[in-house]
Amino acid sequence: MKTFMILTLTISSVIILSVTLVFRFTGSLTEVADQLFSATETNDTGQVELLLSKGFMINTSPDALIDWLASRGLNRVVETQWSQREISGGAGTMAGTVKTAAGVIFPVEFTLVKEEGNWKVHSIEVSSPGLPGIDLPGHEQQVQLIESSVNRFLISIEAEDMEYFREHLSEGWKSEASTEDLNQVYQSFFRLAGILKEAQEMSPEINQFNGPDANGVIQIIGQYNLQLVIFHVEHAYIFENGRWALHGFHTRTESREG
Repeated sequence: MKTFMILTLTISSVIILSVTLVFRFTGSLTEVADQLFSATETNDTGQVELLLSKGFMINTSPDALIDWLASRGLNRVVETQWSQREISGGAGTMAGTVKTAAGVIFPVEFTLVKEEGNWKVHSIEVSSPGLPGIDLPGHEQQVQLIESSVNRFLISIEAEDMEYFREHLSEGWKSEASTEDLNQVYQSFFRLAGILKEAQEMSPEINQFNGPDANGVIQIIGQYNLQLVIFHVEHAYIFENGRWALHGFHTRTESREG
């Protein structure tokens, strides 16, 4: 019995030691991933470039990678968990999950190669929740979505009739809100139509993109810097009938005086 217990304890100790060594020797891989997410959040193109392999940059520039990660909300990562790590020669792999500031959890896989003594990101695979086969809108399409929604909104408040705006909504929102309901909700903006009209000739500044939640809803937050006010917009979209349909619309104005 004592021999068995000693043998069991010895085996357990070896297993624990092996796991400890694996995580210690592969810690440099996770540091690269953490640095990449941090540089993406600050839009530090130079730092991102330093973390990418030569092979990676043949097909994808640092700017393109930043835009791609940001389109999924991965420019604001608050937590990473790595369940698999492995180093074999000059290559390393790791897999796990990352959590964004919006609370969305993405399964991710990294492949890294060693160049000039440093680990470099060679490939990244991100599984987007809830939207298989659907590309999330990049920065340019995010701008277009905001512009389209805001233009319909401005035309409607100028006419003091939200029907044209309602035509743009998702089926779910339409089923819950009639034109009369929307007229009542946005009535306070009717008197601001003249001030906000300037936005029709401008492009919005995109401040934040939150990737799809469990229901496939994405959120785009931005603003228009108008002459008299800052026009803040927070839009939600859901993919249906082959397009991103407006699923939520929150807006407010902020005086530029002072």
